[in-house]
Amino acid sequence: MLNLTNMAKKLIIAVIIMYFVITAGAFVFFLGDIHEFLRFALGLFLGSSCACARVVSMDSSVRKTVEAASGGAGTMSFLTRYFFTAAVLVAAAVFDIFNLLAAIVGVMTLQVAAYAVPIISKEE
Repeated sequence: MLNLTNMAKKLIIAVIIMYFVITAGAFVFFLGDIHEFLRFALGLFLGSSCACARVVSMDSSVRKTVEAASGGAGTMSFLTRYFFTAAVLVAAAVFDIFNLLAAIVGVMTLQVAAYAVPIISKEE
């Protein structure tokens, strides 16, 4: 069972909300071409899933780094996250079932969520 911090949970929720909002916008944009919409939605799902996995990995590595005195676990986790992101983007580029631009947008939702969540949380 994942024991995530409140901030990690809020980031994941924000990424999921952005996924649904962007998918709804893409549905309107690709109204005439269902094949392109499905490619976009799958690419966005792949990228958003990668963003959620990165949140879980960051939360885990911050916890391990705070509990341990050495910073080696954080460095390996950092490299693993970026190799995983690169693998997701390469898979989106190689396989025709995914839209590469949508996968990039999905990966970037984490950065948008990282700026949006503290601002929204401050109002509560």
